[in-house]
Order: sequence, then structure tokens, then C-alpha cells
Amino acid sequence: MMMGFGYGIGIFGILGVLLNLLIIIGIVLLVVRLVKGSGIQGTSEKTAETILAERYARGEITEEEYRHMRDVLRH
Repeated sequence: MMMGFGYGIGIFGILGVLLNLLIIIGIVLLVVRLVKGSGIQGTSEKTAETILAERYARGEITEEEYRHMRDVLRH
């Protein structure tokens, strides 16, 4: 007497393989999105001078304060 599940993997086996494949693809896409969004490429990082210039442009600091802080940053 043979003890088994028949021939091939059946419909539930195929669904299981597809589900595992979708999970793996989802994990890969999530990792790619996290790596791109983390600033590893350096495109999203602001320098201190850029932040200082933005503060001056918004009127948060005076021209004198801006020049002084910029000089401090450069030395």
C-alpha cells in the first residue's frame, strides 16, 4: 500500500509556493525602499550652511547673525 499525497504538488502546493514568492518579493522591495529613504546615497542630507541659509531666508536670524554663524562654520 502506498502512503502519499498523489502526483505532483497539487493546487495547495502551488499556492504555497506563490505565497512564499510574494512574501520574498515584498521583503526585497521593503529593504530597497528603506535603503533609498535612509539617506545612504547622501542626496537628502542638508549641510549646516544650507540650514543656516534657510533660517536667514525665513527671517529667523538677522544678516549679522547669519554672517557670524557662517564664518564660524567655515573656520
